[in-house]
Amino acid sequence: MEILLFSGGLDSYITAKLFNPDVCLYIDIKSRYSSLEIENLQNLDIPQKDIIVDSRIDLKDWEMENSIIPLRNLFFILIAFHYGNEIILSSTKGDTTKDKDFKFKKLVDKMAEHLIVEEKKEKTFTWKSKGLIPKLILPVRKFTKTQLVKMYLDKGFKKEELWKTRSCYGILEKECGNCKSCFRKAVAFISNNIFNPELFEQKIDFKKFTQETIDKKRKGEIKDTKEAMRKIGIK
Repeated sequence: MEILLFSGGLDSYITAKLFNPDVCLYIDIKSRYSSLEIENLQNLDIPQKDIIVDSRIDLKDWEMENSIIPLRNLFFILIAFHYGNEIILSSTKGDTTKDKDFKFKKLVDKMAEHLIVEEKKEKTFTWKSKGLIPKLILPVRKFTKTQLVKMYLDKGFKKEELWKTRSCYGILEKECGNCKSCFRKAVAFISNNIFNPELFEQKIDFKKFTQETIDKKRKGEIKDTKEAMRKIGIK
């Protein structure tokens, strides 16, 4: 059974549309932005019967000023294993956190194999004895956000549905326009000719974030960023 860790953000929404998992699992960690994400789930073109909101953990006390919660994806994956044996994480080529890369996947697979008892049964799945091997899947890790959006559009899905996703960790009604998540989303939209400035609370400082991307040499993103800036006339 395939369980997609689902935030309602751009990457997880596109992954849901492209791979059609059995369940889209949103884990409510009681963060400052959780209520906005949960509310926005109802706006997405995903059958509500396929979305599960799990509220069993509270990680708000661990949330850092930049909204990062250490080990968050590991918590998510361990919970997701209670729903199914194949866990899908929508990590793209530009993601730099350690709990989203291929090395992390290998470690999770080994841990799951080691910890899960051969004959263990739960009400939603049967484990290894029935041929269900627990594993983490990173189906879009080799693609940049720009490439992911193109894959979605090439399948004939509507661009307007992408505008309903929420990738920002801010607490404003619209996405803030002043964080790296907003910038990366804007670059993907510009590169695919579907950018809408009305999606953001404030105008994005493209020069600032472009320079940060180049300075950090974010793998796979520099080419997309430079192409997007060229399209909007920024040198």
